[in-house]
Order: sequence, then structure tokens, then C-alpha cells
Amino acid sequence: MTLPANGSTRLASGANSMAVGSFVSSPASIQTIPSSGLTMGVGATLTVAPNQAPGNYSGSFSLIVNYQ
Repeated sequence: MTLPANGSTRLASGANSMAVGSFVSSPASIQTIPSSGLTMGVGATLTVAPNQAPGNYSGSFSLIVNYQ
């Protein structure tokens, strides 16, 4: 499983943005996937500047799972 590298993801609202980093997942690794499926959680740290402009910030990131 590959999560985004620190500094590679930003949320944007017009000309303003915030960094997202320190991605973590639960479970941290996957050895097998049960026949019933698997629920994964992904979290990260959002860096908000002291005078961050208000707005509706959005963005996206890739989560790559190489299952063989």
C-alpha cells in the first residue's frame, strides 16, 4: 500500500491552499483480504496557517494498493 509523500498533497480554495501530510493508514499493511472485504482508514495532518483564509478547501490524493 502506498500513501502520498509528505508535501505532495494540498487542499485549495481559490488562490489559497493548505498542506496535507503525514499520511497513515489502518491497517498499516495488508497481508490478506478476507472474502468479506476489508475496511481501511486513512488519516493525515492538515497544516493550517495562523491567518488562513476561510473557505471551502478541497483536493484529492491517490491510495495505491498492489494486491497480488
